[in-house]
Amino acid sequence: MPTPGAASPRTRRRDEVASRGLEAIPVASHRVPLLGHSRQLQYQPLEFMRSLHTGEPLKRIYLGTHAVCVLTDPELIVQVLRADRRHFDKGALFDELRPYIGNGLVTSAGDVHRRQRRMVQGGFHRERIAGVVSVMAQRADALAASWQPGQHIAVERSMDALAFDILTRAMFAGPVHPDILPIIQTWLGRRIGAMQQTLSPMPRWIQSLPIPGRARFQPKAIAPLHQALDRITASYRADGADHNDLLTLLMNAEDETGAKMTDQQIREELVTLLVAGTKTTSSSLSWILHSLASYPEVQRRVQAEVDDVLGGRLPVAADLSALDYLQRTIREVLRMRSVWLLMRRVISPVTLGGVTLPPGTEVLYSPYAIHHDPRFYPRPDHFNPDRWTKEHSANLPKHAYMPFGTGSRICIGEGFALVELATVIAIIMTRWNLHLTSDTPVRPVVGTLVRPGRLTLSASPRTASADM
Repeated sequence: MPTPGAASPRTRRRDEVASRGLEAIPVASHRVPLLGHSRQLQYQPLEFMRSLHTGEPLKRIYLGTHAVCVLTDPELIVQVLRADRRHFDKGALFDELRPYIGNGLVTSAGDVHRRQRRMVQGGFHRERIAGVVSVMAQRADALAASWQPGQHIAVERSMDALAFDILTRAMFAGPVHPDILPIIQTWLGRRIGAMQQTLSPMPRWIQSLPIPGRARFQPKAIAPLHQALDRITASYRADGADHNDLLTLLMNAEDETGAKMTDQQIREELVTLLVAGTKTTSSSLSWILHSLASYPEVQRRVQAEVDDVLGGRLPVAADLSALDYLQRTIREVLRMRSVWLLMRRVISPVTLGGVTLPPGTEVLYSPYAIHHDPRFYPRPDHFNPDRWTKEHSANLPKHAYMPFGTGSRICIGEGFALVELATVIAIIMTRWNLHLTSDTPVRPVVGTLVRPGRLTLSASPRTASADM
């Protein structure tokens, strides 16, 4: 008989697993001495992250000789991002980026993040976003009107320019010296790729290797962007008017003590919005247009719905909820082409899946892999907007869809982005049929985002004969 008060064998095994920490987590296959799993992450990152989803909620991988915990269970990811969020900070990826873009919403943690988010949140209320729809629609319509029949469109470049145009009009509605926005746009076009490469899970010694095509981001490279944004802020302070835009909101926002942001804090939030709000949106727009061109029946259904709801006019905010099939199409694209890797770092002991992780443990998770896990999405590589009808999505686990994150760190621009995606696509579909220009599959380019490499589409006008 068990000794009175002694732990049961099951409890002892559980306690033993917890005390072993990372050593209790199964190691992913194909680990290489010294390099660990770094080669897989470097050369086949999407396939590698998906390969870890074998049913175990935790996997251990090695970046060089450094052990890292990977979460493959949506419930554990939510535990990290919500219930146990105070046990974590942002992690090494964001430590790398913070010296360059500052301590804005993407990189800050703890009380700093909570204060900044409350102060920035007003810029993304539903009513304010609705007020920007007319700007989104006008700029998208101007772009769509500039295309020519049969033109081969460099899609990502076109969407980059449009996303920048829309975002900066929402940020800076007041008078801005005409040379400043081109400086910002040029900087983003030239530097953001190198900045995204800075957000790498690779150990520093691997990042330092002379790998062809890798452009490391240098601290001094951010100076022209900082100077341009400081000039805009200075001009707003000199003007003193309320321009009903994001910069005015940042300048006037107060925390619970009545304190306002410093000019440095304002600049860091502006940098964050520009870096996070241009390439992410343009990449999503590009993938949506690629999907519409790849699946003509989906494109025809979107066009029929847009015709029925809009009747040829530009959309207003109230129209977007009626574009149900378009919304499902966007949702499916975001499932298939979401952020591929995010992370946190343990700052105080925490138990996940029965394993207690010590401070300093890096924890990775992949929204992309969750969104392609056949446990949650049958035929995950099959593009199917109808998987998002109420009857089909009813059994989906609550947290198995997270293109914008979840919890207190959910992307503050989610509402703005979804409205922009629907508005832009509706306008393009009103005017054009889109076609692939090559039978060669578009290659996903993996940085902080999964973006389409060298995507070119052609456009033909929507006429009765062309739509047949």
